[in-house]
Amino acid sequence: MRKRIRYYIYFFVAALFLQLIALLKKIMDPPSTLDLTLYSETYALDEFAILQYGALFYFVIGLSYWVFRKLRRKLNHTLSAIHTFTTVGSLMLYALSILMSEFFEQDNYSTYFEHNETMIMILLPIVAIAQFLYVINIVNGLMFPSRKHKRKIKEY
Repeated sequence: MRKRIRYYIYFFVAALFLQLIALLKKIMDPPSTLDLTLYSETYALDEFAILQYGALFYFVIGLSYWVFRKLRRKLNHTLSAIHTFTTVGSLMLYALSILMSEFFEQDNYSTYFEHNETMIMILLPIVAIAQFLYVINIVNGLMFPSRKHKRKIKEY
């Protein structure tokens, strides 16, 4: 019997991880912004709000995977695995890149912000494409009947 992977746990842990980072940044650091430059336009975004919305995003995705499991709807394991690995893995990769840049480049703040912006520009399209896989998987799960109504094979 194949062991089922509970994808929603990864998303709940990622949501808690983001929530913890948001609270620690709120307590330890003064209010800070993320400066994002797109085509000569600079956007200043509040980091605490970004982390809060990210945690909500991961929680809603985990909740939807949990609901599908409780309703016994069949989701494609390959699409779920690719979506989970890409979405949660990109968060971990981004957090790791921030930690590494803080440890190795303590003197130069400009290179830190350049690497931060570069990681966002690389990971954002990848995560956006992974969300299309999530939508395809959800539609696929809604179209097929639940697992408990399997067709019985008659033996002659």
